[in-house]
Amino acid sequence: MLIKNIQSPKFVECKVAQVIDLYDRPNSPTPVTIAPGDGIGPEIMEAAIRCLSASGARLAIQTVDIGKKMYEAGFRNGIHPDSWKTLRDTGVLLRAPVIYPEGGSFQTPNVSLRRYLDMFATVTWAKSRSPFVATNQPNMDLIIIQDSIEDLYTSIEHHQSGEVYQSLKLVSQPAMENIIRFAFKFAQANCRKKVTAFSKDTILPITDGLFHEIFDSVAKEYPDIESDHWDVSAGTAKVALAPVQFDVVVTTSMYGNIVSELATAMGTTRAHAASASYGEHFSMFSASHGAAPDIAGKGIANPSGLILAGINMLWHLNLNAAAENLHNAWLKTIEDGIHTADVYRPGISNEQVTTIEFADAVIERLGLTPEHLKPACHCGSKLTVSSAVFKSSPRAEKKLVGIDLFVEETHRDPVALANRILDLTVGFPLQLTAITNRGVLVWPCWCNESLKTDHWCCRFEFADQDKDTVFKTACTLMQILALDGLDIIKSENLYTFDGIPGYSQMDDKWYDDDFCKKPVKLQVVT
Repeated sequence: MLIKNIQSPKFVECKVAQVIDLYDRPNSPTPVTIAPGDGIGPEIMEAAIRCLSASGARLAIQTVDIGKKMYEAGFRNGIHPDSWKTLRDTGVLLRAPVIYPEGGSFQTPNVSLRRYLDMFATVTWAKSRSPFVATNQPNMDLIIIQDSIEDLYTSIEHHQSGEVYQSLKLVSQPAMENIIRFAFKFAQANCRKKVTAFSKDTILPITDGLFHEIFDSVAKEYPDIESDHWDVSAGTAKVALAPVQFDVVVTTSMYGNIVSELATAMGTTRAHAASASYGEHFSMFSASHGAAPDIAGKGIANPSGLILAGINMLWHLNLNAAAENLHNAWLKTIEDGIHTADVYRPGISNEQVTTIEFADAVIERLGLTPEHLKPACHCGSKLTVSSAVFKSSPRAEKKLVGIDLFVEETHRDPVALANRILDLTVGFPLQLTAITNRGVLVWPCWCNESLKTDHWCCRFEFADQDKDTVFKTACTLMQILALDGLDIIKSENLYTFDGIPGYSQMDDKWYDDDFCKKPVKLQVVT
């Protein structure tokens, strides 16, 4: 492991976000920002605002334009620069879906908003409303919490050689502390009994291993909440087959995106899926479905996802009476069989309604509670969102012990590449110890079956070197190889931290000479 003996006291909570409370200031409407979006967005936003206004919550609404028009105006993230001030002034956004441009030269508003306003935690609710809404898992009641700003969601990519592309998975200890601690706090605030971590330590022992280690450390601070860890592959399968095994799942960005999509698909209709992103200074609430331009303007879109997102916003703003009232009215509407076309089922549903008719049906049921579905009620304590920062503490001893040089060579011959480098570095303090091709060892031993591309990682390690000259030696090595015409496309320094390697180990002990000299023949067992 890269980091060992993690102690949570290294972190401190700071700058707890202050949330405006309507009931503390009854004469002051709560300021919020809305973004009507594209496609069906304006229709479902109108329905959601009608419901929110009727719930008893007094909101001072400001509107920003996010999405298609802003992309067409040349703003790469779909957000006009003037909108940022409005967003910061209110600290809360209710967002409808948007239409993204074709091609990959843009950034989604979600990514930009989460990243620049540091909304580090995204929460997705996956809950069935059986038997009134079709579901594959009638008992699904799961919350998925994922990191929003690190992991592969940094979107740092490179085209490195003619054949090979790279996407960096970047994680940090403070950000992992943030998301894991948030998950336990969220569980407490919502009367949840268990938090489960998903990661892939077996494949990624440094990055995912760190996530697992921090999770175990933080879990000790919450003895009233059960905790466990699952391999993300097995855990995802279990979410699909037996979701009652879990209560709250916390994981990193890419895993969380996949698990949340699966859970909502298994537990409910896509139109009922809602998510929220939380940060210390800003929060965003949105429907999890797309803009559905094919049905825009027809008045048939299901506004439930955005209504539920609005309810989550009310809970967050501590407008608990309004949130509870509106949520129960929505549940009663579903229970009474008042459904839009996407949910309507003969024999279960009683009336098929339009977007606005559905909103009006919810409003008519304000003050009522469902008879079969579990009523909504305020439970637990108010959620405070805070960030963790490092205190000053002794740092691990960091030592440079080698360097990985990535080179582009099209000849596909690792022996020729190794011999060329060895000839150039005779007697040099940094010695070539291994060559890999996309992580597969190809020198000093290789399998004939291995696919080889034009992308080679050459590992050099110091035999014995004065720590004051290691950086100069590494730079000299690159200069020697570059002057001979080797195309160096990337370098990674190899460090140990308190003697523990902070880099992936080579598979250099698994082979024997006979295995590597010829292809392996399959033996048929009779």
